[in-house]
Order: sequence, then structure tokens, then C-alpha cells
Amino acid sequence: MRKALLSIVCLLTALAASAETWTAPAAPENTDLRTGEELYLYNRGAKAFMLGANDWGTRASVSPTHGYKVVLEAVEGATDTYYLKDFVENKDNALMYFYAYVNDGFESIWVDYATPEDASGERSMKWNITKQADGSYAIWNADGMGDEMSDLYGPLGVVPSKNDMKLYLCVSVLFPDDAGNFQTSWDFVAPSVYADYVGKLMQYNAAMALADVINEAGTVDGTDEAAYNAAVQAYENIESTEAALNAAREALAQAIYAARVRNASVANPLEMLQYQAIEQTFTDGTATGWASNTGAQNKQANNGNNAKDFDVTGNHYENWSPSNFTGGKVYATAKNLPAGVYMLTSLAYTVAGNDLYLYAGNRSTAVTATQIDIEQPTEVLSYLTVGGDFEIGLRLEDKTTNWIGLDNVNLYYLGDSDESYTWLSKSILRDDVPYRTLAGTDGYEYYQQSLFDAYVLACDKLQEADNAESVKAALDNYNDLYNEIGRNMKAYAAYYALFEEAVEWMGGTTSESDAVLFLSDYLFIEEGEGYNGNGTAPYILENGEIGTELIKSETEYFSRLLNDAKASSMGDGDDCTSLIVNPHFTTADGWTKVGFADFPVGPENYRVASSYTVLFDVYQEITGLQNGLYELNLYDLFRPADYGSADYEKTPRAYVYMNKFQKNLNTIESGAVPELVHSGETSIPDVGFVPNDEESAALAFQDGRYAQTLYALVTDGTLKIGIRNDLRYEGCWAVWSDMKLTFRAKNATALAGALELMLPEAEAMMTNICGVKELLALQEAITKAKSETDGYALYDAFVEMKRAMEAVEECTQAYTDLALALNQLREAYGALDASDPNYQKAKALFQEVGEGWESGAYDLQNALDKTVEVSSMVVAIKFGGGNGEQDVTDLIVNPTFDPERGSKDTGT
Repeated sequence: MRKALLSIVCLLTALAASAETWTAPAAPENTDLRTGEELYLYNRGAKAFMLGANDWGTRASVSPTHGYKVVLEAVEGATDTYYLKDFVENKDNALMYFYAYVNDGFESIWVDYATPEDASGERSMKWNITKQADGSYAIWNADGMGDEMSDLYGPLGVVPSKNDMKLYLCVSVLFPDDAGNFQTSWDFVAPSVYADYVGKLMQYNAAMALADVINEAGTVDGTDEAAYNAAVQAYENIESTEAALNAAREALAQAIYAARVRNASVANPLEMLQYQAIEQTFTDGTATGWASNTGAQNKQANNGNNAKDFDVTGNHYENWSPSNFTGGKVYATAKNLPAGVYMLTSLAYTVAGNDLYLYAGNRSTAVTATQIDIEQPTEVLSYLTVGGDFEIGLRLEDKTTNWIGLDNVNLYYLGDSDESYTWLSKSILRDDVPYRTLAGTDGYEYYQQSLFDAYVLACDKLQEADNAESVKAALDNYNDLYNEIGRNMKAYAAYYALFEEAVEWMGGTTSESDAVLFLSDYLFIEEGEGYNGNGTAPYILENGEIGTELIKSETEYFSRLLNDAKASSMGDGDDCTSLIVNPHFTTADGWTKVGFADFPVGPENYRVASSYTVLFDVYQEITGLQNGLYELNLYDLFRPADYGSADYEKTPRAYVYMNKFQKNLNTIESGAVPELVHSGETSIPDVGFVPNDEESAALAFQDGRYAQTLYALVTDGTLKIGIRNDLRYEGCWAVWSDMKLTFRAKNATALAGALELMLPEAEAMMTNICGVKELLALQEAITKAKSETDGYALYDAFVEMKRAMEAVEECTQAYTDLALALNQLREAYGALDASDPNYQKAKALFQEVGEGWESGAYDLQNALDKTVEVSSMVVAIKFGGGNGEQDVTDLIVNPTFDPERGSKDTGT
């Protein structure tokens, strides 16, 4: 090895001696200004050619390695004044001529106007071009010369302090620090001269790049001598082409990389992402190579607001959403890596939860930092037993956070030797969570026993491994079991926490409902069978037989048992708001949204939901409830279109509903004038104020204005809560928030309030066309409900009235269907000859059933039966004795879905 290094040192000495053979090409020979001819513009000071690039690809700029052709077009009637046309790449990557001009604000020069007429609103696209004493040209904006704003006009050029390649009007007033240093001397260059110069420049640049790699090779022990010698030979040959120089550089760079990989060790790690198209620091605001499937709303690299010290860390990559993500990952894939030991480090963070992990391959480490903080890096040790691709990133296992990110990502290669792998095994056993010693301690009391035993055995095998092959053989099994026992203990801990919660709750309830008694059996009887298939809670915890997925499933089952028990044990006045997911609209969770509504919106301390068009439904359905009366309190406001005008009353109203009970949202009074709450106000304005945006509505709600109360009866354990409007009407606005749900059981006062909402609808149904039996039952229920005052009796009357209303509603539909069938029958027998045997039979049936329909003699079931009987007679008439195909569409009740006929829900 020393001989190889000595040879390279000698070659480096020779390289240094011959370096003078490569010299940068002299500036391209200039030519005189000529109109109508393709030329190039070369800036002497910047040593660069003009082109359209940078912002949007059309910002006037310069480049040292290439330019676009320009053509001068003389301005008629003006001396030394021209239009400057520049080649520009369009969106199809084709080149076409455009005109250069100064924009209206003096900030920049652009090259994207197709004709001079297009620039009517801009400062100028005319340029005064004059030859200087040194043979170069000065290019001035022509329209600005000599007018009242001439101090803002100057020659076209490069401003050194800008440290960019963009072109500006070089004026001391605009750039005082650059006075005397502007680069404003231009040469016109013929295409043939340009091509020769650029070719030599690219060849020279390739030689210099090769020299840098040759010098680097001298510092890397073990670099392949053949590749090194070939590179030096290419460099020393002054006739080497750009392609040959680049090929030699790439081959030597690969040889250097191979040597660095061979040299890598625990003491001499090699950072691998520098060789990958994967962003590490996100400094430029991009996230090249990274992807995300967390369900985040925002996935980008920026300065955000979650770093401890931006001056130190700068931009970072983040995922953010207003509500918690689904499980997913932020990841990148490093390609074609060598086999061996790796260490991934990153400044990673999560703002909440404990389910985010930094991972590399099949190993991971929990992220605990809540900010990008250089004092809290996260590190993962991993390995590749076979060279290839390696996935790295952040993995989110549960829906517990809405903001995660990372910065300063490094992937170090530590070699593929016995030393590397034995170091890895010892480090893993030292740094991994020691589940074998934690077993039985607080938080780790319960687990699957067979899995734990297998994990302990895997730990022992990894501890005994003493070379690369034995460590590799033990690692995969250990990792799988380590990851699984961690998930298993976590799942059992969640189950046990629920067990403790249920035991505590049982100690405080006096309810003896079926659900409570069933939960009691599950909690306190040890039984290995039944229930969810895994036995009772004591059996599950003490025996530790089931795996991770089963204990998670059992936890869901257990949670349902506890919720059912709680739901069946409530008393009058119990707050059950917790049954509503996201009752304050602080996230996007919980609610099904149909149509146009937004939440969370409004100030951070008091979120609201809002809709600016009246066609929406925001709802959720709660199941497993204790039957009884429920009270919903919230704040809501509806601003109809045309407020203050004669059309105000014509506007449809949005409403809040629970099951079939509904109330219009609080509505702005006719003639009221909405006013805005200005930013910074902390109190509600004087009387007459009406909110007109989410912030002012939130302030009004916090002040107790626009309160709403609604009652609903639950008889089947299901409650659907929502805010809705069924008709689209532009110019309306609805806003609401801050829901509270209370169980009112059989509270007489609450029932009276609910009855007040329900009675108008019930009494209106008394005019329905349906069976007298159903109407009488409803009338009796109404009378009883009005007369009762005791809570329990009133509750029973309320339930009876609700059932009677449902019966009337169903019977009314049956009568509607029967009427349609009778009409078909009349038309059918009316088309028959009176001598037809079906004529008299059909007519008699029509008269009989018609009289029953008129008098309401049929209850629900009889009405359904008579509809079938009448329809059967229609079929008999239509098809009696007929042959061949016939149109029977008229046998379908309401085939066109006319809203005035029939129902889409009926089977008639």
C-alpha cells in the first residue's frame, strides 16, 4: 500500500509541473454591431453571454458557458437606437425570438415580449447602443435618457453585489454600493467565434474538474492506480477532448468512491447520501428525493416555525395538517449501496404522540424531540447483508400527531468487517429498549409470553455472535422479534390501561343495565372462552396467549363494551359531549362533510365551522347510545342573502338537526347591517352589531350570543347530529361551533321543550290522507302528550307520539301508492269493452277499494294488501289473452321519479 501511495505522490508532482499546459481561453474576438444578423452578446466584466434564464426562464441574465443569439432591429427615425431581440426557450423547449425590455418598476429586465406593441405598459424596449473607445459597446435604455427620471436609468449590465447572474440597469441611485464597479461593457460575437470559444472553455473546465479529482485521489488510500494513471494521462494530453476528460474524471471518481467504501470502518465512517440525489439539509427550500404518504396537507421544505434556532439549522422538511395524519411515512431510497453496517442520523421531531420513528431498513428509533434541535439528534443503527437499495425516513404508526419533520440527514457507512458487525451487535444490545429487563415493571406488566421467550433467546444468540457471519445470522431474527415484542407490550399496555379505566368506572356506577352487568362479567370473571373469542380480561392478562393484532382487536372490543355500559348508565343532566368527535371543530376530524363547508376556521383560541353557500351537510352518527332524550346546545348564526331587502324572507334557511328534529340556525334580523370586527378588538361592539366573518362570529359566540338548543329522542340507540341546508342560494353564510350534548333522560322540562318542537309537525300530519286507525292513534298520542306533566309519563307519551307519527307517515305513503294503482286500474278497465269478462270485475274492485281509500278504512297493512290486489288486476287486464311484446312501463309506479307522484323508496 505504501508503494501505491508513493507512486501517486510522484504522479501528483508531475501533474503540478504540467498544469500550466492548460490555460483558460482568451475572451472571444468581438465584431461590429450589425442589424438583422444573428450575433451573441458577451459581457466583458462578467465573462459571460446574455440569455433569458433564471426567473421563469425569461429574466435577462448571463451565463459563462452559453448564451442565446440576439438580433438587433433599428428603431425608425432614431440614431443608435434598436430593439434587442433575444432567443428564448418556450414551454415546448423550442427557441424563438422575443424582445428585451425594462419592466415598469425598474426592478428587472425581461426578454419575453413578442412585439414592440406588447410593451405599451412597460418602461421601454428601445435600447441606445454606442461603441466605446475600447471597442466594446454600452447598452442604455433609450426612453429614459434625458427625461425627468433619468437618474433611474443607466447602462445594461451586471451588479457585483447582487451575487447573481441577472441583468440590471446599473445606476448608482439604485445600487450605491456598486458605484464604479458595474460590469457594463458588451461585445458582439459572431456565431462561429462563439462556438469555438465555448468549445475551448468547456474543454478547459473539464480539465480543471479532472485536476480536482486527481488531487483528491492523492488523499484517498487505496485508489485504483490504473484509473489514476489514465486520468493523469488524459489530463497531460493537451489534445484531450471534453468528452475524454469527463470520462476520465468519472472513472477516477468511481475509483475514489470504491476506495472510500473499502476504507470505511467504525472509526472512519463514510457519509453515503453525498453520492445520492437525496436532499440532506433542505437549505435551498427543496426536498429532492423525498416522498410522503402520511396524508399531510402540506409537504415541503421551508423555514416553518418549529426549529429551536433557525440561524443554525435553516430550512427543514416538514409534513403538516390541521388534523392528525393517518399512519404513513416520509421516506427516501438510497440506491446501490454496499453491504455492511450503517448509521442514520437526523434532527427529527414530532409535536405530539409517541408513534413516530426514524428508520433505516428494518430498524428504527423512536423520535422524542419536539423541535428541530441540534442538541437532540435521533440515531438509528442498521445494516445491509446484501448490497442494494436502502429506505430511510420517518414512520408514523398511529394517528397521534399532525406535524412531523426532519433536517440534517446523514447516512454513514461503517464497513462490512467482523469489527463492524460485532460493534453493531454490542451497540444494538446496549441501545435498544431492554424489554427483557423491563418485563413486569410499570407499563410492561403484560405481554404474549411465547413471543417474549423467543425474543429473550434471540438476545442471547446475538450476544454470543463474535464475527460478521454469526452476527448477520442472528440479526434478522433478533430485529423481527425486537420490533414485535415492542409492539406487543405497547398493545398490552393499552389494553391494561383500558382495564384499569373500566374497573375504576365500575366502582362509581350504580347502574344495573344489561350492558353494565355484561361488562362486569368481562372484568371480574376469569373465563378462557366466549366473549370476543379470547375469554375475559383477567384470563387474557394473566395467561398472555394472544398476539399483537389480536390484543389490539380485543382492545377495540373492550372499548365498545365500556362505551355501551357508559351509554346505558347515564342519568338526567349527564354531560355526554365526549360522544361527539370534535364537538368544537378544532380539527377536520369526526364530521362527514357533503357540499361546501370549512373547518377549522376562525381564531386559534375559538375555532368555528363555516359555509358561504347554502348547499351543505356536516354530520356524524353516534351509535350504541342509551335511549332517552338528548339536548344539544351550540352557537350558530345564519346570514341569509338579501338581508335588509324585500327578498330577505325568500331566502332558504340552514338548520341544525338531531335525527328528525330540526331548528333553523339563528338568523340575522331583516334590515340588520353586518359589521366587521377589526383585528385586535377584544370585545363585542354595541347593540346593532352583526358578525360578518369567522373572527367576529367567534367573538360573538364567546360572548354568549346566538345560543341554540335542540332536543331529540333516541329510541334505537342512534343519534345523527348535523348542520344542513338543502337548497343552493348564493350570498348566504352559515357559521357554528361549540357543541355540548347532555342526556336528559325523562326530564319533564326538557321533554316539554322537545314537545314544543315536535307538536306542530304532529298536528300538521292529522290532515294527511291515510288510515283512520293511524290518525286516531296519533290524535290520542298528541292529546296524551299535551296533558302529561310528570317526566316519566311525559316521556312515555313522547315515545308513543313519535311512533304514531312514523306510522302515519308510512301509511300516508301506502295510500299514495294505492291511489296510483287505482288510477292505473281505472285507465285499464276503461279501455275495455263492457262485454269483456274483466270489465265488471275490475270496475267493482275499483269502486270497493276507492270507497275504502276515501273513507280511510284501511290501516297500513290493508292498504299495502289492497295495492297488490289492484295492481294484480291491472296486470291481468293488460296481459289477459295477449301475445308478443308489450310496453308495460305504465305498470311501474312513478317510472319518471316525478316528485309529485309516488316514492323512490316504495316497492310498489
